[in-house]
Amino acid sequence: MLMELFCDWFCGSFNNRMQTFTHPKEARYVMARHDQIFENQIECSYYYHRNKTPYIQMLFDVKYQNGYVHLTDS
Repeated sequence: MLMELFCDWFCGSFNNRMQTFTHPKEARYVMARHDQIFENQIECSYYYHRNKTPYIQMLFDVKYQNGYVHLTDS
C-alpha cells in the first residue's frame, strides 16, 4: 500500500516554469519526468526546455524496508 502511494506521488512530469518566468536570468527552464518502469524501478529524466534528449537520466530501485521507502541507484 505504501509503495503504491509513494509511486503515485513521485511519478509524473514536473517543471520549474514559474521560477524561470519569475527569475529568467537566474534559472533555466527544466522539465523532470519520473516513470515507474517495473514494480520496483523508477527512471528519472531531466530535460532543458525544448531539448529532446535528457541531460541527466537515472534508474532507481525502490524498496520498502522498516516502514520507509528507499531509492537506491541501479
